[in-house]
Amino acid sequence: SAPSREVDTLIQALNTASRRLQEQEAAIGRSLQQQEWRSRIYAAMALGEPTHTILALVVRGLEEDVPGTLAAVMVKDKEGKRLYHAAAPSLPEFYRDAVEGLVIGEGMGSCGTSAFRGQRVIVEDMHGHPYWESFREITDRAGLRACWSEPILDDQGRVLGPLPLYPRVPASPTPSQLDLLQQAANLVTILLRRQRNEEALLLASSVYQSSGEAITVTDENNRIIAVNPAFSRVTGYGPDEVIGKN
Repeated sequence: SAPSREVDTLIQALNTASRRLQEQEAAIGRSLQQQEWRSRIYAAMALGEPTHTILALVVRGLEEDVPGTLAAVMVKDKEGKRLYHAAAPSLPEFYRDAVEGLVIGEGMGSCGTSAFRGQRVIVEDMHGHPYWESFREITDRAGLRACWSEPILDDQGRVLGPLPLYPRVPASPTPSQLDLLQQAANLVTILLRRQRNEEALLLASSVYQSSGEAITVTDENNRIIAVNPAFSRVTGYGPDEVIGKN
């Protein structure tokens, strides 16, 4: 009858509205969780926490945002030929050991291939995939079934390493998950750049302090703002006597 059809239509409309409301609430929850994740990372950076500590925060935050996955950060060695873990707090130790020093190249797992190409590499199911054939035993033992690997790129587009995310079941990433993966890779780029800047400053400071040559540092008005120990040995003037002088 007409009234029953109207009731059915109304029920369907209410169910649809309820589902949409639940989806919106879930999306808002994910957005808030992601904001909190980024805030924790930015706070750690502002407080000067060690880079490896903040990288672990990035990895754990990604694992929280994509349940049922394990994540890691891998970086190139100085020769640019192999990959080593910079952060992998959740991966089993035996798995980390097995892939440590992974050769960068086509077909060398998702990570070696991603670092070689400088492109995202998605393997939805490791079983039967040629990239993972030689790693089948350790991936099964670790409970890993897929790997989505995002390249970590510097400002010039050079590959610093890959950021892999390992689902525990065969899976294809959603657009929002790919966006999260890229956001995480961008954060890692910032962290690695900061680490390299700190290492460069530390090296420069070491050279400055240990150099046998007298070195002065001046501002734009040619006023001395720092001198190294060799300057004092050569000239006989201590820092307190010359800093601020022209």
